[in-house]
Amino acid sequence: MNKLHVFILCLILTCKFTYAQKLTHEVYFDTDKFTVPPTEESRLLLFISTLTDIDIQTISIYGFCDDVGADTYNLRLSQQRADAIKNLFSENEISESLITNVDGKGEVLLKI
Repeated sequence: MNKLHVFILCLILTCKFTYAQKLTHEVYFDTDKFTVPPTEESRLLLFISTLTDIDIQTISIYGFCDDVGADTYNLRLSQQRADAIKNLFSENEISESLITNVDGKGEVLLKI
């Protein structure tokens, strides 16, 4: 049985309201994979569909992974995960000009 682990991609959207508001969404990946699982893709597409009435200023995408494997491998894997999410945003009518950051963080935040 393939487990989903706490491999998180945080999407941080800065929206323009009366004051700046941040929305976040997390996507969980299968171990050692950067392909978005179908259930997670459905959740993300639902989240994206709720953004149509919001004046989004910027979108930041951060990729993470666990601490199994070499640091360089994990950094590359986390970047591939962030890129996969960026592609889903772009394919679903979110302007790439809003995406200001697509950054793989590796396992850095897990060590804190």
